Amino acid sequence: MAGSRAQRFDADGNAVRQTHFGYAGSYSTVDNTRMNGIAEGVEALTDRECRVLLWFVANMPGPDLPVEKSGPEIARRLKMDPKVLKRHVDKLSGMRLLLPGKTIGRYTFWKVTPYLCSQAGAAEQRDAIKAWNPPEIPQWVEPEPKTRKTRAKKTEGE
Repeated sequence: MAGSRAQRFDADGNAVRQTHFGYAGSYSTVDNTRMNGIAEGVEALTDRECRVLLWFVANMPGPDLPVEKSGPEIARRLKMDPKVLKRHVDKLSGMRLLLPGKTIGRYTFWKVTPYLCSQAGAAEQRDAIKAWNPPEIPQWVEPEPKTRKTRAKKTEGE
């Protein structure tokens, strides 16, 4: 049978149930500390703005690609007025959390900053980050760079 998986058995000879990989589709690597900064920065972003950002994270089609849906279609999916969505997108883009991907006619298609999430490998994400200024994340503090401890050199007699 083409495409079938090998059957596994436990110690008693019973067939072990198997499941598909945990993700049902494409997935993104998300920076937890930056996402926590967004979630905890309640004075900077409203719940609806966070919901819009989360929608864009969940709908990224691939590495460094914009979500190719029009504003009215996204607003319909999020059950909000297109003008309200536009206001939220403008604020998120002002904070550099959403970046313009491409424009066709009067529609701008947006993508999430690679500082926040990525669907590419580490090298591609580093290259994408070099092209953009870091976003303004309210409660996030840049971690201190890790430094190596130098060992004291032993002298004769120790």
